[in-house]
Amino acid sequence: TDNPSGEIASLLNGTSIESLPVLSFRVDVDEVGVQVAEQLVASGAWQAVVHLGFEDEAKGLKLETMASNQRALNAGPVDVLGPSLLPTTADLGAVALNT
Repeated sequence: TDNPSGEIASLLNGTSIESLPVLSFRVDVDEVGVQVAEQLVASGAWQAVVHLGFEDEAKGLKLETMASNQRALNAGPVDVLGPSLLPTTADLGAVALNT
């Protein structure tokens, strides 16, 4: 099957943005993939994390600004003590798109 997000991640791997090296990882869209992503983020070795995904009904570029604090495959919240909606921690004002 086609994996546009994975292809983009592969193309970005090894490049740099604003002199920061880009390392990309392709993970499966399942509980194991979620755990891999969680472990990478928890390592604290990253200055930024960009999670790419493809949704075939969306039109144009969509930037996630909030996430549901609910695991997709296993019942229960991602952050037990957190609110039901988790806002992004990214500086959305710094995101620019040249069209």
